[in-house]
Amino acid sequence: MIREIVKEDYDKVLELAHEVHQIHLANRPDIYNDACSLPYNRFLDMLQSGYNFAYEENGNIMGIILGEVIESANIPLFKKRRVLYIDDIAVSKDYRNNKIGTKLYLKAKDKAIKDNLDSIELNVWAFNKDAIAFYQKLGLKEKNIKMEDILK
Repeated sequence: MIREIVKEDYDKVLELAHEVHQIHLANRPDIYNDACSLPYNRFLDMLQSGYNFAYEENGNIMGIILGEVIESANIPLFKKRRVLYIDDIAVSKDYRNNKIGTKLYLKAKDKAIKDNLDSIELNVWAFNKDAIAFYQKLGLKEKNIKMEDILK
């Protein structure tokens, strides 16, 4: 069953966010610190968005999606837009490949359509080929490419 995340879910949500953080930390130690991946105050702020869902069976949270609505800045060059920004989709390693991530994404997408949002956006690291393939299966397309030249 998919349900909204509540503040009592923090420990399990943190555990799943930590799994994702460990992937980032292992692949980009030049960027990430080994620190709390979701501070409690940030978690509470995110709960206000209405775009945070958990996939739960028998009281066990197996996956989460964390998102928030972002409105574009008032810049004349760009059209005004309201976007669902996905901060995280995380499925416990024990439950991957069971369509949990897909179900969570579709739940958030349905809500975004009902709320008349313009798009869904997220960032994914180039090294994370599994995540890229997952997002492409969902129909997401590249919007832009961020490039870097590491100096140290």
